Amino acid sequence: MRSEKSVHLRLLGVACVALLSIAPGTSASVSAADDPFGAAVEAARKTHDEKQMQSLKGQLEQMIAQNPNDAGIYLELARVLEYFLDVQ
Repeated sequence: MRSEKSVHLRLLGVACVALLSIAPGTSASVSAADDPFGAAVEAARKTHDEKQMQSLKGQLEQMIAQNPNDAGIYLELARVLEYFLDVQ
């Protein structure tokens, strides 16, 4: 059974995707090839590079602090957090 924290983080990811789909001027269908940061997240996930994932998480948190209205950054952070949930 999943922990309450796990459920909340997954809901955060779903909310980010939903926000991306309704945010003006953004596209929910951006592929990793179109998003270099997304490509880095996917590469780290595939190789199970926890150190790289921690680094990406820190970078994303800094980017959110600088631009809190960018839904795409929240989506990438949700993907990183999902990785940590999967390896628990």
